[in-house]
Amino acid sequence: MSYTKLERLEQAIRFTRIGNRAIKRAQEESRRLNVPNVFLHNGVLLYEKQNGELTRDNLLHKIEPNQA
Repeated sequence: MSYTKLERLEQAIRFTRIGNRAIKRAQEESRRLNVPNVFLHNGVLLYEKQNGELTRDNLLHKIEPNQA
């Protein structure tokens, strides 16, 4: 099946929206479970604290095994 450039663009936009929604839901669930979200910005790992502040300190090792 051959797609036009417009059809490929529309499909890429749909996939991007689906992916963005999934990421947002996963981040919200992590916050609800008090698991820090991890971001990569300009090659630097950043961890989101419970108050929303970003830090370079690895917060993942501070999670209790039964907490996640």
